[in-house]
Amino acid sequence: MRERRKWKRYTAAYPVEKGEKHVNNPIDMLDVSKGGIAFTAMGEVCENDKINIHLFLKNKMFYLKAVIVYVRRLKEDIYNIGAKFFNVPEDFHQTFEKEIEEITQFRRECNLYNHKSLSFRKASTEYLKNTPPSKT
Repeated sequence: MRERRKWKRYTAAYPVEKGEKHVNNPIDMLDVSKGGIAFTAMGEVCENDKINIHLFLKNKMFYLKAVIVYVRRLKEDIYNIGAKFFNVPEDFHQTFEKEIEEITQFRRECNLYNHKSLSFRKASTEYLKNTPPSKT
C-alpha cells in the first residue's frame, strides 16, 4: 500500500490545547507533522468539522486551524481524531522543522551516552522538560 501522507509524522509529546468546543478534553497527542495532527479526545466530533489547535513550539504558541479528516471510536466517549492543518502561519513549518531537528539530535546524544534506545516520544518529553525556551 502506498503512503499517502505528504509530511513525516513524529510521535512527539507536545501538549495540545483545544481551541473550539468541538474537541473536548484532548487526552493525548498521538503524532504531529507539518501538515496535521492525530490525538485522542473525549466526545464525538465529525469528519470535516473545523477546529483550532494550540501548539507550543520554540517558546511560541501557534494557533493552527485544522479540519478533521477521520474519527475512530476507541471506547465509550473516547476517540482517535486526525486533523489536517490549513491556513498555516508562515513561520510554523520552519519552527517545527528546527525543533524536530533539535529533538532528533538530543535523542541521538541520549542514545549514544546512555547506551540504550530512547523513543522519539520519550526524547521529546525530556527535551521539552530540560531545554530552556529560546529567545525569539
